Amino acid sequence: MDMRKLDVFCKIVELKSFTRTAEAVLLSQPTVSEHIRSLEEELGYKLFDRLGREVEPTPVGLILYDYGRKILRLQHEALQAVEHYGGRLIGRIKIGSGTIPGTYILPELIGRFRSRYSSIKATLRIAGSRLIAREVLAGELEIGVVGARWNENGLQWQKVFGDDLVLIVHAGHPWAGRREVGLDEVIAEPFILRERASGTRKVIEQILEEHGVKP
Repeated sequence: MDMRKLDVFCKIVELKSFTRTAEAVLLSQPTVSEHIRSLEEELGYKLFDRLGREVEPTPVGLILYDYGRKILRLQHEALQAVEHYGGRLIGRIKIGSGTIPGTYILPELIGRFRSRYSSIKATLRIAGSRLIAREVLAGELEIGVVGARWNENGLQWQKVFGDDLVLIVHAGHPWAGRREVGLDEVIAEPFILRERASGTRKVIEQILEEHGVKP
């Protein structure tokens, strides 16, 4: 089985699109489609079902994806081991992050890392904090930087940054100019929450629950 085709297959599963995969791996869409057709002929099974504008792996596709990620990871580790034996520090590190650290903190740090270790490719994936934690647990990411700790067994957590959550209101709002606002006042106001997988939302919900308020 061709490793390049297997890599393209796994990318389609993750991006749910032949078009987005073609852009991500710098291939034409017909070439991506041909890679999948070749794999399907080799295995004798259909690997994807089309659902509207997206694609989903078939049951056989899910099996291949599970093993494919392991095979590609082992290939990467083997290449790293050989290069390390020769005294070279090369490879890649896949980092996952929640929206806030991934947007405002990590880009500068990754840039400094790349300046120091130019032979190591660092990639950053931004998604909901809970999804990032699960992908680290699954071995799809080497490290994750998220805004809250999730109850995922098998992960090691380390606090690296602190942050403050503050209320922001319009200049004409009755709270403008006040130094403190009571929790009973806050929960009486309508406000917009982040998505359920967000670390920021998890922290806010924990604070409310600690004060007897069910979000």
